[in-house]
Amino acid sequence: MSIAIIILVIFLIILTIYAWLAIKSGGVIIRSEPLSESDISEGDLIYYLPTANLQINVTATIVTVSTMDADKNDVVQSAKLTALAFETLADVVPDTSQALTLNYQSSIFMSDELRLTTNGSGLLDTVMATTEDRLNGIISQVADSASKIAMLSTPFIMDTSGLAEDAGEQSTKTSKYPATFLISAADIQQKSLLFPWVINIDGTVNKTITVDASFNADINPLNPPTKVADVKSTNGILTRPLQTIRLTITSSALSGNKLSSTNDVQIPDPSRLVNIPVTRSSFVKKVNTPKFCKGLIVENYINQPSEVEGFVSIPINIGKALISIPAQIFNFKIQHKYQNQIADLTLQNKVAELEKQLKANQPPGVEPPRYQ
Repeated sequence: MSIAIIILVIFLIILTIYAWLAIKSGGVIIRSEPLSESDISEGDLIYYLPTANLQINVTATIVTVSTMDADKNDVVQSAKLTALAFETLADVVPDTSQALTLNYQSSIFMSDELRLTTNGSGLLDTVMATTEDRLNGIISQVADSASKIAMLSTPFIMDTSGLAEDAGEQSTKTSKYPATFLISAADIQQKSLLFPWVINIDGTVNKTITVDASFNADINPLNPPTKVADVKSTNGILTRPLQTIRLTITSSALSGNKLSSTNDVQIPDPSRLVNIPVTRSSFVKKVNTPKFCKGLIVENYINQPSEVEGFVSIPINIGKALISIPAQIFNFKIQHKYQNQIADLTLQNKVAELEKQLKANQPPGVEPPRYQ
């Protein structure tokens, strides 16, 4: 069997293995798998799906009526809530009940460079993947060997009714009392929440004056969360899309007025999952850099050259290798024969030199031995 046929068989074996592995893997670089609660889990990185807590910043405006005592100190006699202002913010945090592992999937025909990072809370931050199909290079190396062998302010409601203006020794003062209330990711699933808030007023003597600023927060119904354990293994990186929820805040603390404030807030949707694939491409070098911010996809850069263009060069390289083999064999034979002739001539010269030295050292009339 000629060397050209042997090399062709090697090429066919390599292409068959390549095709089988490509079909089996589907070009997957990263797989996400739920973190086991009992068994030991293996993975290259642990990350969490994003969820959100709601932060309600409330400012209560209270007007107090004071009188001056014998020592000319203001003593608060009464206090009244006149306004409530709300600001609702979403704070994206890791959903620690939804932990996953990222697992790198290697390939014998690929040259990969992969960088995976999370922030301090375990939410995905950076994923950088550069993959290069080395099949062309492998074929070229086989051809070269063959050639060598052969060879990611709400409404402000003011109520000032019933308040005394400055009269005699009385004075009024307006003060603002800020406070922050949190709604956890689990509590967001509830439809209605009560936030008791009683404010103690300073400047009183022998009595305690408090103002009730309690309020209710109603949230529009949400779909139940999806568990990653039900999804099992996924080819790619999991995240969640955003959804807009409506938070309606009401309060009856204002005398004669009922406060109603509506806030729309965006949070990660716990009922839906989004898979961001990070894959290889055949015959080319591919760069895939999805960017995350607190586990939410904000950008996805992909650079992928033409796979057809990369594929076309393969038969060309194979053809070059097969065509070059006969010429390399012929050149090898000529070089081998030439090297043998030089070796024979060198040996003959050494023999002649040795005979000459022996003859010079022999007594007269004695013939030195001859080497055949």
